[in-house]
Amino acid sequence: MLVDDDDGLRAHIAELLAAVAGVEVVSFSSGVDALTAFAAAPDTFHFIITDLNMPVMSGIDFCKRIKALRPNIKILLATGSGIVAPEEARGFGFCGKISKPFDVATLQRALVAAKTGAGEKQRTRLHALQANNHQPNQAGTVPVCMAA
Repeated sequence: MLVDDDDGLRAHIAELLAAVAGVEVVSFSSGVDALTAFAAAPDTFHFIITDLNMPVMSGIDFCKRIKALRPNIKILLATGSGIVAPEEARGFGFCGKISKPFDVATLQRALVAAKTGAGEKQRTRLHALQANNHQPNQAGTVPVCMAA
């Protein structure tokens, strides 16, 4: 599940998640809509990425409400805001935090860390990204999020 109120950014991240993790991504533009879908079928979702600043329900409130329904679900905070430190994010119930803009390697590390509970590094699957017309820049990374 992916929750972000920025339509373009949400679509871009969903595409990258599908390429990097090989999973079906269900995305929502609001925490309220995502919470409703989750409550209707909590075992359908295996992992959640949410933005922090969204109208009506913040990412923190969303996380708390999801955890009340299913405490063991992993929720990653992806935000351009520097307000919440990684340690603070874990205190709110998130499994981790990645800061926008982030590259594919950062996204992959965050997914692996969430899955394993550790900060393991995983090699970038550039062939999957290149198949979807995502080309690395001069630093060898693929920009994922271009806006906060």
